[in-house]
Amino acid sequence: MEKTQLESKLKIALAVFLAQHHCLLELAASERAIAHKFAECLNDLFPCWDIDCEYNRHLNQEKRLEGVKSFVKEKRKNGELSDKEEDFGVCVSPDIIIHKRNSTANLLVIEIKKTGHPLNEQEYDHLKIHQYIEELVYKYGLFLEFDVKESAGLTKALLFLPDQQNPEDITAKIRI
Repeated sequence: MEKTQLESKLKIALAVFLAQHHCLLELAASERAIAHKFAECLNDLFPCWDIDCEYNRHLNQEKRLEGVKSFVKEKRKNGELSDKEEDFGVCVSPDIIIHKRNSTANLLVIEIKKTGHPLNEQEYDHLKIHQYIEELVYKYGLFLEFDVKESAGLTKALLFLPDQQNPEDITAKIRI
């Protein structure tokens, strides 16, 4: 799938999500609830693909990203992550993926955040997206950030591509 085609489909999905589920943003619902409903809006647009939330499998094994371990180790050493937090960098479950189950066909990985999260969480999501592309051969990665409550809506959409260190800001392209 070409980048422009993907952007068009994301714009449609975002429009449907905001029309049908804007209240989730106004209520500051959990990221999981937001991701779930956004994933439902993607279903009809990607009929030949499986769309899953929090999917932690890669073929028949747990989904792991080796490339994030040093990031996590450094953050824990600096006291920015506690040992009690989830096992960052070992097993991962992306917010949404568009793929074909039990195969290596991976189209898009999506990480979602609400505004107001610590910068290190966004940095971690960006690193994970890079690693999904590098290690698990996703064709694209997407980071979405949503404002909640009174200013509810999309604030940021970053598209990650293979062999590009910096993501492309596609917010204006997919915003309604």
